[in-house]
Amino acid sequence: MKYGLIGKDVSTSLSKKIHEMLCDSSYELLSFSNDNEVLEFFKTDFDFVNITIPYKILAFQQMDELSPYAKATGVVNLVVKRNGKLYGFNTDVCGFYYLLDKYSVDVKDKDCLILGTGATSKSVEFALKERGAKSIKFLSRTPSGENEFSYQGYKVNEEAQIIVNTTPVGMNGLDERKLIDFNNCKNAEYFLDVVYKPFKTRMVLDARDYGIKSYGGLPMLVAQAIKSHELYFGAKIEKERYDEIYRKMVISSINLVLIGHPFAGKSTICEAFSKKYHFPSIDIDKEIVRHEDGTPISQVFLDKGETYFRNVESSFIEECSNLVGYIIAMGGGAVLSKRNRDLFAKNSLVFNIKRPLDLIDESSIQDRPLARSKRELGLLIENRKDIYERYQDFEIINDGDIEKACDDIWRSL
Repeated sequence: MKYGLIGKDVSTSLSKKIHEMLCDSSYELLSFSNDNEVLEFFKTDFDFVNITIPYKILAFQQMDELSPYAKATGVVNLVVKRNGKLYGFNTDVCGFYYLLDKYSVDVKDKDCLILGTGATSKSVEFALKERGAKSIKFLSRTPSGENEFSYQGYKVNEEAQIIVNTTPVGMNGLDERKLIDFNNCKNAEYFLDVVYKPFKTRMVLDARDYGIKSYGGLPMLVAQAIKSHELYFGAKIEKERYDEIYRKMVISSINLVLIGHPFAGKSTICEAFSKKYHFPSIDIDKEIVRHEDGTPISQVFLDKGETYFRNVESSFIEECSNLVGYIIAMGGGAVLSKRNRDLFAKNSLVFNIKRPLDLIDESSIQDRPLARSKRELGLLIENRKDIYERYQDFEIINDGDIEKACDDIWRSL
């Protein structure tokens, strides 16, 4: 084997897709059930292999040579074999730096809380220290160290400004335990989850319910994989290439969803983006009109009521949540339902489209059921502002330049 990944169960890993974007050789996924199988593998011929849970510390113990990050953390997630010797590296640290930078998370002088005390927590701890964190504490099922506490450590939760989940809870949507009650996280600014599949785990969505900015781990996965490639081949890869690969992973793995107030221009931007960047598109409001045999939405409200409309809307959102690679324009009120939010957000990058009220033509407002004047629209926007912002990944200002709005979305990927 030349290149690959080993772990307990790597059958659903996205690493293969990332590495095969970087080189022509096949990247293999190998699942091992115990330590002995891993130790036997290290005796075989291979060029490099990435390591994932639960074998990162075991790998560290077997190396002949260690990189500075590997030595500092006691963790190896990349093994390179040269002339029979095993060289161990830690690229998770670089991956976490990229995650922080992707979402502009500044941890300097912040109180940080890490969920879990396994191998990945050690890499995250190192990165947080390097970025100047004020304090770092841990939650664990079996706390033992000075800065380790049980998951019921409410005082610790209240102090935390940056929270990072380093456990596999939530991976593949199979385990949706709530390791932490975000209602107790009074000072939390960000919640970061190293789990990357689904794109947003149950904990990420729960954190947003409490107004905490929260993001999943796909940027970290991409960056650590590229850094592995860079270390093995000895070729410097520029940040632009990192961003390009991440964009390709987003395009091939999730959807782009446009939310925002009525008359923000979601439908127009959706259609324009679809044409410019060759994305299939779906406009939920247009799908509802088609479902109602061409009846305008305002008339559907009048004839059948808002409850009927919202039920139809939710059914289309549920269908769309199973798709990948689409740009989807939501109706202005779609975010009001938690079920809707969970459906469209878990597998999507969400863009909040905003349009200044003074740029909206008063005469165009007449056909909307919940806002029939500029004054009513202004009140609606103000009432919904918080919920739009809680569930956005990025904010896009539509000042009338639709092409610029499309390009802003593209650059955010």
